[in-house]
Amino acid sequence: MSNRVEGGFALVKTLKDLGISDVFTLAGGHINPIYNACRELGIRLIDTHHEQGASMAADAYGRVTKKPGICLVTAGPGLTNVITGMSGAFLSNSPCIFISGKSGVEENDRLPLQEVDQEAMVKPVTKWAKTIYDTKRIPEYTANAYKMAVSGRPGLFILVYPMKFYMRNLTLKILINHKLNFPQILKYRMKTLRKFSMLYLHHLGQL
Repeated sequence: MSNRVEGGFALVKTLKDLGISDVFTLAGGHINPIYNACRELGIRLIDTHHEQGASMAADAYGRVTKKPGICLVTAGPGLTNVITGMSGAFLSNSPCIFISGKSGVEENDRLPLQEVDQEAMVKPVTKWAKTIYDTKRIPEYTANAYKMAVSGRPGLFILVYPMKFYMRNLTLKILINHKLNFPQILKYRMKTLRKFSMLYLHHLGQL
């Protein structure tokens, strides 16, 4: 059944369909619409005293559960405050998704509140960073970030959403359901590790 929802609701609904139940965060004006959707859909907001704490909690969550830890921060200084935590997660191959607000694109280069080139700042410490400029593609990008965060070499992804795009409406025709079988993923990784370990030991025996 098709229905009209805001982009922020679509983002949170996608996370919920992917099995996300907790989000580490510190409140900020650029992400309030996402908070409203979290409350409506029953995703727990774990509010920290500082964004760095939220980033490190998301990192720890990813390491322990092998599912993406979600960190949600506001624009500008909200994002710069998580770069230390992002670096640790990136270097440890921790599956994480960081979501940041951003000033409206119509205000670009007009010195709006908390405007910085967020994507450029975080690219060195992320597996992938993307600013989303199309409300209709919010579910697509969110689901892809989730899948890529746990695929291959796990890593950290960041999605930057300008505020106006998750306040616009879109039609949700199909509720995304990309739940992954984590026991099978871990089993495959352990099988691959054992295979290369045996190959390495065999090679040593030939020396």
